Order: sequence, then C-alpha cells, then structure tokens
Amino acid sequence: MPVAVAVAVSWLLLGAHPDPRFRAGVFLHDAGKYAAAIKMYRELLADRPHDAATVYELALSLLANQQADDTIALINGELKTAGQSPRLYAVLAQAYDAKGAPDSARAALLKGIEVDPSSGELLYNLGVHYGSHEKWSDAIAAFTACAHAEPANPSGWWGLGRAYEAVSEPGRAAGAFARAALTRADPRRLKQAAERAVKLAHSPEALSRMLAEDDTYYSAVRAAGHLDALAHEVFRVGGDASAELWCGEHAAEVAAWKAWETRRAAAK
Repeated sequence: MPVAVAVAVSWLLLGAHPDPRFRAGVFLHDAGKYAAAIKMYRELLADRPHDAATVYELALSLLANQQADDTIALINGELKTAGQSPRLYAVLAQAYDAKGAPDSARAALLKGIEVDPSSGELLYNLGVHYGSHEKWSDAIAAFTACAHAEPANPSGWWGLGRAYEAVSEPGRAAGAFARAALTRADPRRLKQAAERAVKLAHSPEALSRMLAEDDTYYSAVRAAGHLDALAHEVFRVGGDASAELWCGEHAAEVAAWKAWETRRAAAK
C-alpha cells in the first residue's frame, strides 16, 4: 500500500493569507529549506497565535525536517485550542508512524474521524494505515467510507481497488478502479486507474460482466442500459484503441450515459 501523505493546502491559501511571511514560509518549504520555513512560521505564530493555516504548515515543515517529537508536541498543544483543522490529525498520525508507534498513529486518525466523520483525507490515511498492516477488511471499510465521502476524488476508489486486489477480488477491484478512472481529476491519475481496470478485465465486455451486481452504483448503471458505454469509456481512458473507435462510433450512447451520470450526481 502507498504511504499516507497529508496534502498541504498551501497553494489554496497563498492568495488568501494576510501575512506575507506565510507565502515566504511555503516557498521555503517547497524549496526544501525546512529549518528556514520553521523559523518563519514560528515568527508568524508569535504575532498570530494559533493561526490555523500557519500551524498546519509548521507541522508539515517540522515533519519534513524529521522532527517528529516537535510535530507531535505542536499538534497536541494546538488541538486544545478552538479553530484548528481536523486535518492536523493526519499529520499527527504520520509523526507517530515516523516514531514507529502505529497504535498511536491509528488512534490519532480515529480521533480525527470522530471530529470530522466525512474527512476523505483522514479516511484515506486510515485505509492506508490498515493496509500497511494487512488488515484488509478494515482497509476496505475505510477506503469505502472515503470514496463515498468524496466520490469525485479518485483516491478513495484507488485505495479500494488496491485493497480488493490484495484479497483477490478482481471484479470488485476492477469496479473500484473504474470509478476512479471516471472522476474528473488529473488525466494522468485517471489513466493509471483505467489501466488497472484494463489489466484486470482485458476487454470492455469482460469488465461489464465483472462489475459486481450487488454494487448499488453499477446495478443502477446496468438497469439504465449504460454499462457497455461505461466499460468502453474506461478502456478508452486507459488508452485502448479499439475502445476509442467504439466510443466514436457509439457517441450517442456514450453521451446518454454521461447525461444520466450528470443527472444522478446532481440528484444527490
């Protein structure tokens, strides 16, 4: 399983944070100058105590600088104050992992999910944690919750596919990778997910047969008559030339499936 990574919100916050030292700290971190970034963030926090964005970035820089104990101390202290992001629990878990304390890492993630049950990031990290210890049923539950919390994010579906592969359930794995491939993320990530589904199914027709009939989503697609279009679209995204041709020749069917999917998503 991949190592869990807390994804920084830096680029979303650069234009919004009122203190230019925040931007400077982010650039220092991204340049690998972690000690300088830490110094900048600590100076900022001296003037703006408990600033949530700065605390988060400081925690990331401390962790990147291999200061796990300082990361843990910072986060445990800040979580006692109001307004801190539950995402800090993901960084806290990584710090405990860095210290070789998996039980504490898992406890941190579970506490974070208790605070924010719909956090896709925390649920994904929990799935990775369980997967790294080969607790596959727990990993599947966590990745499923992640995928349902953020269905447009391919990460949960990808993790779910990898977990199903680990327990030799190729049909469910292919279904999860197909869901990942049909989100609207970075095209490279979509292609990787589609390629996994293609490798498992070998043909669009086989993928249609493999998709679990007890899966609510695929049952609905099947009932609406769009399963062939979906399967060929997954193969097209995966780079299959025959599927590319099929989708061109059956453009109306593909368009009907996409319109159905848009209506389904809007109704939720």
